[in-house]
Amino acid sequence: MINKLPILIFQIYIYIYIYIYIYIYIYIYIYIYMYIYIYIYIYIFNVIVTVGLVERIFLKLEIIKMYLRLIMFQQRLNILVLVLLKKKC
Repeated sequence: MINKLPILIFQIYIYIYIYIYIYIYIYIYIYIYMYIYIYIYIYIFNVIVTVGLVERIFLKLEIIKMYLRLIMFQQRLNILVLVLLKKKC
């Protein structure tokens, strides 16, 4: 038993070293991929927000264009009515 004690201590050190190495490897692996996933999520979220913002801006522009068209159409009709009334008088 006395002869095997240094070998057992050495094996325990090797097991601890392997355990720590695997733990650190997994820890680093998880954190690297976590940062990659967070970066991808933020990038996609920003793209979605940006696209949504652009779509809302274009929607507002479409509403303004439609309103201006209606106003112009109404003004043209008013002018046509005035022209027709002047012709009849």
